[in-house]
This record gives sequence, C-alpha cells and structure tokens, in this order.
Amino acid sequence: MSKVTAKSAVFSQLRFIVNECYDNDKKEVVPFRYFRWDRKLSNNAENFFKDLSWLLLETDYMNDETKCYLLNPWLPIKGVVNELSLTGRNGKSLNANTVQTQIYRCRERFVKDFGNEVLSDILEANDRNIDRYRNVLDGLMVKYGKVDIIKLTALKGEFEKPEEIRKDISDEDFDYFIEMVMPYTERVMDVVLKEMDKDVLGYANFILNNPSVKGRELERREELINRLGLKTLVKENKEV
Repeated sequence: MSKVTAKSAVFSQLRFIVNECYDNDKKEVVPFRYFRWDRKLSNNAENFFKDLSWLLLETDYMNDETKCYLLNPWLPIKGVVNELSLTGRNGKSLNANTVQTQIYRCRERFVKDFGNEVLSDILEANDRNIDRYRNVLDGLMVKYGKVDIIKLTALKGEFEKPEEIRKDISDEDFDYFIEMVMPYTERVMDVVLKEMDKDVLGYANFILNNPSVKGRELERREELINRLGLKTLVKENKEV
C-alpha cells in the first residue's frame, strides 16, 4: 500500500470509528456502541476512541469541513459540501475543491500526530500500543481543550504550557494549588501562577479537558469546576 493510500485508508476508517462514539441525536460523545464491530474491544481501546472522538469533534483540532466529513461516513465530498450548506455550519463559499483541501490538511495533521497504523494498532487491543498513542492523545486534549486555567487569568496564554502532561499529583500538591488559586484577583494571579509548579498546572488542565477521568481525578475535576466557577464554561464547551 502506498503512503498516500495508507493515509486515505486510515482517515476513511476513522469516519466509522467516530460514528461508534458520537450520538448525532444527542450531539455528544458517547461510549463505543458496536454498530459495526462484531467483537468486544478492551476498556482501554474503548476509552481511547471515545476521547479521540472528543478531540476530533469538540475541539478546534479539526476544522468544520472535516468534522462534517467524519460525522457523515457515507457521504462523498460533494455530499459533505451539500451538508455544510444545508446546516449552515460553515459561512465560507463552498465547493468540492476547497472542502477537499480543508479535509486533506486535517488528515495530514492527524497522520503526523498519530501515524498511519493507529487505528489498526488500537483495534488489536494491545495495551502496549494503546499506551503509546494515549500519551499523544492526552497531550493534544490539553493543547486543544477549551478549558484552560491559564487562559482564564490575566496571563492569557503567556505562561508556557508544560511539554509533558502529568497524569497524577499528590493530594498535598493539589490542595496547595486550590488554596493558592482561589482567593486571588486577576491582578494578583500573574504573580501567583508564575510561582506555581508547571506540572501541577498541566495536570489541572489535563483533568479539566479529559472526559474519561474517573475516581480521584473526577473528584478533583468537579472540585476545580465548582471552586473556580467554571460550570457555565464547561457546559458551553460541551455543546460546541
């Protein structure tokens, strides 16, 4: 299989994966539904595809043209153009060439980040393979997630994001973070955040932008949402 064909194949298969994890009636990401799969996937594989669907459909990682393409796996490019025109999801002048170009750009981004073999590797339910791709996905979820503690402050993104995403911190570090962030005005936030551990900030953004967190991470996520007054913002982002 040629390199170009491999890229086309993985993106075509991705359309069907996405539709296993997206409820078009509810307009939200849901657990893997097994409409077209005749064998059970591992829990890690199911969670990976659910979170991947969230990244693709509910963040800015993909453009509107590609989101429409992914959500309508039976439509050719001209059908995607018609769907975009009917739903008004894209205010630009649309034709098959421009839509195809936009989809091509997103396909190249996806393959650059995940490679050509990501779907076949995950479908094999090999947890070793999943861990490798999971690290990539977690980083992208934080990068493109719309709930960013740093951007909600006076720093407006000036604080450099950590390169490595922390997936666990001690209770002491988390409690200290809550205590430091809560009482301060935006003016003082500049000083406070510049003194905060980047690992902790990265972890906070990670749990806010990961729809599959469970247990302690879910409890911490709810605490952050409640204590920092993010309920409305999280709700709005879920509806995007």
